[in-house]
Amino acid sequence: MERFDYNADCLIEAIGIVLRSNIIKFGDIFAVQKKGVAMGICPAPSIAIIFFAIHEEFLMSKWSGSIMFYLRFIDDVFGIWLSNPNYVADNRQWNNFQDDVNDFHGLPWEFIPRSTTVQFMDLTVSIEGERLSTDLFEKPMALYLYIPPHSTHPPGGINGLITGQMLRIFTLCSDPERIKVHTLNFLHRLQARGYDKKDLIPLLDRATKNARKYLQRSDEQKQQISKERKDSMARCIRLHRLFNPYDPSGSTIQLLFKECILTPEGRTPLYELENLDHSKIPIDRLMLCNHRAPNLGNFLSYRDIEKRSGAKVSAYLKQK
Repeated sequence: MERFDYNADCLIEAIGIVLRSNIIKFGDIFAVQKKGVAMGICPAPSIAIIFFAIHEEFLMSKWSGSIMFYLRFIDDVFGIWLSNPNYVADNRQWNNFQDDVNDFHGLPWEFIPRSTTVQFMDLTVSIEGERLSTDLFEKPMALYLYIPPHSTHPPGGINGLITGQMLRIFTLCSDPERIKVHTLNFLHRLQARGYDKKDLIPLLDRATKNARKYLQRSDEQKQQISKERKDSMARCIRLHRLFNPYDPSGSTIQLLFKECILTPEGRTPLYELENLDHSKIPIDRLMLCNHRAPNLGNFLSYRDIEKRSGAKVSAYLKQK
């Protein structure tokens, strides 16, 4: 697969090793999963997508006359069904389609009643006349527990949150009025978490301009920007640190890196130095990777069952 820059045979063999070695550790025991793909392994979503895609080829060829649009993300499916004018025939076809979907390795799918409005992931899609309208879907029970301003997190966190959320709103909402509603709701929720409105307005304004600018770019421009970002990431060295507000600022660290390592005065720049094979060192920037300090959840919640007091897991296994 030259297009994706990997060896297909090597990848298939690696996946085979993973599927044949579904070994999990639970407490003080090890177990082999005999059926299905082990949850939590990196390739599990991709394997699930490809596995059911085999059955989807049959479904799309058989039901192409009834399905106008079909989209699946792992185990969530969104589709547009072309109804038969005959109600009885249409209902029979819909039930037969569900039977065909479920007739594959015992995988049961849950179908919701057909409707002109449906929620798919974080999107609400509605049929309005001859057009589709989209809106941001938010769960009614969502608490919107954004990181409060007094939390010991890197200062750039709130900027990234606002930039990402505004791009999400502009991307998913087809109605400008709904964009306004979601933006105001977002502002009020941040205020409820303790942020000052006068600090939020400039960030929201800049994020709005960035979202509009991004959506105006062509696919070619987006691909070019993505390529440039990927190339830039390949030339950077990463410094991981546990963030502390009393430590030197990021700008100070960047200045020290530039003056002492990247381009020291009177010395050869780092990116001009050569390795043993006479190739130049491909590093021209530093990326600070800030990690949060441990919170109450880390101290009060068990994430390792072995640390719990009492009998071990093996004590509950039936002895043969």
